[in-house]
Amino acid sequence: MSVLLPSSPKQREVWSEARPEPVVLELPGWSQSIIEPDASQPNQRWINFEKDGGRIEWMRYWDTPLNPGYPMARESARDVMVAGRKTELVTTSMFDGAPMRVWVFWLTGEGHGVKYGVRVVVRREEDVETALAAVRVAW
Repeated sequence: MSVLLPSSPKQREVWSEARPEPVVLELPGWSQSIIEPDASQPNQRWINFEKDGGRIEWMRYWDTPLNPGYPMARESARDVMVAGRKTELVTTSMFDGAPMRVWVFWLTGEGHGVKYGVRVVVRREEDVETALAAVRVAW
């Protein structure tokens, strides 16, 4: 893991307040594993979806990610509509600091006392359209 950015006690208090998820993936038939916020990542929540060897990773953060992550290199990008919002679908040649081809997009917004970002990473090309169609934006 890369170095964590600092956060204040006030930020941690705000992040711990109960609020609905701003963006969800509706993937019936996919298994889920959830990583809830913890002391090192108090503003991030992860859900990993798996089915038939495919994997889609959903990560939500409040305000800003505390871990800026590892390097990513863009191979290409195209504009897409996701739940009625225009965003960019990036195809990588490097992801998390290693040579890896994945498809990733981000959605951002604000409400319930925080800004949010949601990153969706698709590990197989044949699952990209499924992931794009599964997004529901609540706020």
